[in-house]
Amino acid sequence: ELHYLSGQYDMDLIVGDAKMANSFLWNLGSLELDLPEPPEGASKKTPALETDPMAVFKPKAEVAHIFRTPEKRPPTALSYTFLAFTILPFLAFLVGMKLLNINFGNAPTSGLPALSALAFHGGLASILGLYLLFWLKV
Repeated sequence: ELHYLSGQYDMDLIVGDAKMANSFLWNLGSLELDLPEPPEGASKKTPALETDPMAVFKPKAEVAHIFRTPEKRPPTALSYTFLAFTILPFLAFLVGMKLLNINFGNAPTSGLPALSALAFHGGLASILGLYLLFWLKV
């Protein structure tokens, strides 16, 4: 950011590191820039670098972070009650299957039908697994 300040600018290459024994500053040259005037209403402020070239290396102002207040959470008893009501239909399904004596003897055991049935039930299991991971915030 040159802030519309025309004039001569020096280009330096600074090569150095904390572990480098022979760091150096190499003058690459000078540029004479003729920049346009600032638009109306814009201030022609002098950057700190023009008065002090080492201003880049000075400490910056401290940034104060303000964290958002945490959201209110329902009571634990209400959460566990909701959990029980969501698991209840699945448990009722399992009990109903046991009471009706469901026979899995007609399920396909070989070939493409068995592979399709396995893929279908595996897909359902993976969706339920994703729900579980989301619920546990893993």
